[in-house]
Amino acid sequence: VEEGFGAEGGERSRVVVSEHAKCAARLLGVQDSALDSALCTRKIKATVEDQYEVSMTTQQAIHSRDALAKAVYTALFASLVKQVNASLDDGTPASTAVLKCSVLDIFGFEFFQVNRFEQLCINYANEKLQQYFVHFVFELEQREYIAEGIDWKQVAFIDNRECLALIEGKPLGVLPILDEQCIV
Repeated sequence: VEEGFGAEGGERSRVVVSEHAKCAARLLGVQDSALDSALCTRKIKATVEDQYEVSMTTQQAIHSRDALAKAVYTALFASLVKQVNASLDDGTPASTAVLKCSVLDIFGFEFFQVNRFEQLCINYANEKLQQYFVHFVFELEQREYIAEGIDWKQVAFIDNRECLALIEGKPLGVLPILDEQCIV
């Protein structure tokens, strides 16, 4: 995406014609001009019948490009996991319940100069995974040991429910407040 100027002298953007842009359009199954239009313009509905196409600034087009890249990456990753899981399924009921491809970042949180929404979402997902792990490995297993009368030493663990309530709790969690602000 590069800067250009429209007939009225206002800033507008366009996709720089390059082998990378042509390859991206080909892989997405669209014409070069359709990719340029999708990344560099937006449609505004004035009324039900009236719709206008407006050029985006270079910065807006860069955000559009980045959003498309994230969406493609997400879809590609989901497709890859689905294919791996399908290849592990041998048709028996146990294979669908046991053999799954999953990804978990075990190295904890990363520290950045500026934390962005994406990092909050990553940290939130990690906390949810931690809660799931603690619930199944510690809480349920320990209950089962007690029920079966197994002699063992109680394992102490940190319950992160308060952290999750801070992020997702309604009505004062971070995510519900963000949702409310987006509606306004």
